[in-house]
Amino acid sequence: MEETEGLERKRNGFVTFWLWLCIVVNALALVGYVIMLFSSKGLYGETPEPLGVRITWIVSSVIVIAGFFMLLKWMRKGFYVIVAGQVLCLIASCVVTEIFSSIMGTLVPMAILFGILQIQKDGVSCWDSLE
Repeated sequence: MEETEGLERKRNGFVTFWLWLCIVVNALALVGYVIMLFSSKGLYGETPEPLGVRITWIVSSVIVIAGFFMLLKWMRKGFYVIVAGQVLCLIASCVVTEIFSSIMGTLVPMAILFGILQIQKDGVSCWDSLE
């Protein structure tokens, strides 16, 4: 952004905490998905999900983690990468669970993240500071 060139960008401490928390939570989910890849039990029931769904969850977790790291590096496109990863996860989840819960499980966290990126430090939101 032109108005932030030459200036030190600042982020509210809670925003930084939230981004790191999301990285940790998604990394734990990734580990769970990898373990589940070799499990005979499914996430939503006794029957395992199709292999394609499990692999899609793994790929989407990697994409989402990459997006959070991009946000930490002040890259706005990290938010859109996270959205893309969540949409990929949504598509896979709709195969094995009901659509409403899958959609809410995608939209609500994205709205929360967008809201948290609006938190200001020195009168400037994190979202406005992203490039």
